[in-house]
Amino acid sequence: MGLCRFNFGIRHPYLTQKFFLVCHLMFCLCLTVVAQQDESQIKFLMGQLNDEDIAVRSKAAKKLGAFGHKAQIAIPLLIDSLNDESRYVRRNAAFALGRIGRDAGESVPALITALGDGDWTVRLNATSALGSIGGIAKAAVPFLIDAVDDVNWEVSVNAVKSLGQIGPAASIAVPVLGRALKSENEMIRSNAAMALSGIGKAAIPALIDALSDTNKIVRRTAAFSLSRIDKLSKETLLALTVTLDDNDVSVRVSAAAALAKVDPSSRKKTMLILTQALNSKDEFTRG
Repeated sequence: MGLCRFNFGIRHPYLTQKFFLVCHLMFCLCLTVVAQQDESQIKFLMGQLNDEDIAVRSKAAKKLGAFGHKAQIAIPLLIDSLNDESRYVRRNAAFALGRIGRDAGESVPALITALGDGDWTVRLNATSALGSIGGIAKAAVPFLIDAVDDVNWEVSVNAVKSLGQIGPAASIAVPVLGRALKSENEMIRSNAAMALSGIGKAAIPALIDALSDTNKIVRRTAAFSLSRIDKLSKETLLALTVTLDDNDVSVRVSAAAALAKVDPSSRKKTMLILTQALNSKDEFTRG
């Protein structure tokens, strides 16, 4: 039996063009088939959200989240599922809305209500979902501010993160995030600094104050967070320059890295600190 051999070294212009046209059409066809399969499965899962079995409803909500923005058609049903009698269904519905992300803006009021759910895992996913939706979830900011003081620290961390993800629209949260920088919980502290950088220029005074915090992790994270904000003022650059003399090497490195990024004129001094860090035997400092 002879073997079929394909010569991919086609040189004839017409045959080459035809070959790639066929490949393109086949690729488009595959994408169409996959899209149709996804749509079919999403509709099937939507039907399961009304199943009598709690386990079926819960799994359906979670699986819808795996489709991300493709599951937009399921948003109204997922909003209804936030009121399900089962905490597992409510939790997974909030998760799915978060995975859909910015396209799930219509779910913001329902997710705000979910922030008051009696089950902490529902509140956890609701806070996360609001952050994933982003700036259009501005109406949730006062409620996320309250959630920063949730009895569960994981919910608090998610609330802090989400305020940063909402961005400048969450500027009224700056005082609360500034206080969160002094939390006994390291996760809350570090995420508060990152959230402040997400809010932007309105958060600069709080981050400057954090550069002199007694906790080195707060100082280090504040320096890094300032490097993520564009066009820093002379006052901010001065505060970072002062931090180059911090008594902790990791803080000095963070301040040097921030200045090297935002202030080229300080390169001589910052490069010296960064070079010393690279030659350090301390893995954390080198990293």
